[in-house]
Amino acid sequence: MPELARDRREHWWRRTAGALRWSSADFADDAASDVVFRAAESLNLDYQVSQFRQWTQANDEEHARWPAGPFSTDSWMRLTDAELAELGAEMIALIRRWADRELPDDGQQRDPVLVFARGIPGQP
Repeated sequence: MPELARDRREHWWRRTAGALRWSSADFADDAASDVVFRAAESLNLDYQVSQFRQWTQANDEEHARWPAGPFSTDSWMRLTDAELAELGAEMIALIRRWADRELPDDGQQRDPVLVFARGIPGQP
């Protein structure tokens, strides 16, 4: 979209992948793949947590710009593996619907927002 640049210093680009998603089953072939999966999971979680921490440590002015939108939620549920997979598919579809939507041409500024969710077995 170079035609959108106002001058030679401004560059327009479009992110090619708006989301990351994988399953442990994608890496189940061998021990080396499992190591890659565990490292990728760890790095991705570190990134997500660092983004959240940056937000919590942002200054009052930045928090005032976002008075109602930011959220955090968690809930303990009793589910089977199939039910957790169904819940995940529904959540991913909702997130994709928002991520892939056509942005309205209404003059409002839309800033990047990270939305992430995880569903894992555990104990409350």
